[in-house]
Amino acid sequence: MTRRIRRWTQAGVLNSVPFATLLRGESIVANSSNARRRKSEVLQIYKEAVVQATDLKILQYHAMFTERFSDVLSRVYGEKDESQTYLRESINLYGELVTPDVIRLISCEQYIALVVTIELTSQVCFTSNMSSAFHLPLMIDSLVRGQEIANDDVTAISSTISSITAG
Repeated sequence: MTRRIRRWTQAGVLNSVPFATLLRGESIVANSSNARRRKSEVLQIYKEAVVQATDLKILQYHAMFTERFSDVLSRVYGEKDESQTYLRESINLYGELVTPDVIRLISCEQYIALVVTIELTSQVCFTSNMSSAFHLPLMIDSLVRGQEIANDDVTAISSTISSITAG
């Protein structure tokens, strides 16, 4: 875990707690030989991070952590069926983040890119090109913070969409 997040957590900054928990799991997963032996611990840590985000009512954390949990289940532990359940949940959570207030902040092109990305993410859950799914949390986070999505990001997403639909 980074020193900064550790200090924030120790200082009682509530929204740093779920990230600190997630980073504990990520640290174990990064050591792949260690991750296999500590499967139940790792899965419990990811579940704990999701619960913490839910309890704090931080929907974008809940969505991102659920998506990451799905990815770990699938890629690290090969549990595709259980992984799909969590991925669908994260897709639904991302959908909840796109409210009329958020939509007013973005251009028509950005909205279309967002909707298409959500749809494609749900369709290509377990193809070899999971990278498309990782554009979405960044876009959602930007939107929730009231920031516009850079045109380069919209272009990158459009490019990813084109490569997925072509392949």
